[in-house]
Parts: sequence; structure tokens; C-alpha cells
Amino acid sequence: MEEIRIYRQSSLYTASAWLLVFGRIGIVAMLLVFALLFWSPRDGRFVHPPGWWVVLIACVGAGTFAAIWAGVALAALMKCERCGRRPTIVWDLKALRAVPRSEWQALRDQFYPPELGSGNFQCAHCKTRFQLRVPT
Repeated sequence: MEEIRIYRQSSLYTASAWLLVFGRIGIVAMLLVFALLFWSPRDGRFVHPPGWWVVLIACVGAGTFAAIWAGVALAALMKCERCGRRPTIVWDLKALRAVPRSEWQALRDQFYPPELGSGNFQCAHCKTRFQLRVPT
């Protein structure tokens, strides 16, 4: 059994993961905001949304965009302590495939990554397992 190392950049990993979760929640919120268009007044084929709708879509869109980019930027700053590469950024999607799971579990994992629940993760390149440090 290999030893699980404590990852020194745990706060970056946790912040990046939570920002990406907030970005995914923001995308769902954007879909709900766009659904409000169906209840907006229509003039023939054209929809005339109220003024607050434009402000709402701008705020939700900007928050979503900022959360996703900040999460990706933090992920780009992390380095694996063993191989020196970025442990969460891979260009080969085959590396991301895990054991088969149900659709509901895959959907739940998008909004609450199992790495945050278990407190450890694996580098996508060298397969070294790291433990996330719990803030005290």
C-alpha cells in the first residue's frame, strides 16, 4: 500500500474545486434565468423582457464566468509535488475516465466532488495520491 502524502497546496486545490462547483451551479442558475423568458410579454414573435431581467442575467453570467475562470486559474497554479506537473489539468480525456457509476452519482459528483468529501485526490499524471490538509 502506497503512502498518502499531505498536499502542501491543499488550500489552492480546495478553493479551485469549490469555485468550479459554484460555476456549475451558476450555469444551472443561468438556465433558470433564461427560462424566465417564457413568461415575458410577447409582441408577435419578439420577446420583451423587463429591465431587471437584463441586470439579473448580467450578474448571474458575470458571477458564473468569474467563478469558472478563477477556479481554472487556481488549478493552473498548482503543481504536483512528485512530478511537477499540474495535478488536475489534463488534455487527454481518457485519463479522466473512472470506474463505471450511475448517472445520478455522476451528476452528484459534478456538484460535490468526491475528492472534497474523502479529503484526498490523485495526480492525473503520476497517479500519486495526496491528502488534503484540513484547516485547523
